[in-house]
Amino acid sequence: PGTEAGARMCKVFYSKVSADGPWREAWRFEVGSKADSACRSTHITAGSWTVFEDFLECLRDIAHKVSSRLEVTWHKIFDTNDEGESSYSEFVEGCHQVQGLADLVGRSMEWMNDLQGLFRFLDEDDTGVITLDDLMRVSTLKERPPKARWWKFHIVNNWGSIRRLQVIGPLKLFVTGQA
Repeated sequence: PGTEAGARMCKVFYSKVSADGPWREAWRFEVGSKADSACRSTHITAGSWTVFEDFLECLRDIAHKVSSRLEVTWHKIFDTNDEGESSYSEFVEGCHQVQGLADLVGRSMEWMNDLQGLFRFLDEDDTGVITLDDLMRVSTLKERPPKARWWKFHIVNNWGSIRRLQVIGPLKLFVTGQA
């Protein structure tokens, strides 16, 4: 970001075979503006996917036990003020309610160990709130995220420079997860 030589469209690839490939695309992202000093992209990791699946199954089991739909359970627990969204503090409060109901369904509550990570996972658009639509969007994903030993970052194009492409400063790729 910053000049015509900054990255615009980027892709991340993985290989399960070797450092020489074959390579498959894991995800892609685009830098919104050449003036942006940072870019955030969300990628679903295997660990966050498992935590989310456990959370969703727990919610579904509770909904089934109290004879309601998942949507009704979501609104009763996470959207108590009928705003259509849940802030992080409301989400944490709702998760503690779910924890109290866990005896009804006999489910593991390991997802409670990383509520911040679970919230970030659901808040893909980084608005600071999550909605039932966020929950449903993620729950309809068909494919689990890839696990691989070899990964590569590829800059597909820039903002128009024909001479060079640059990444200024250190390129930092962060992963949030549990050890």
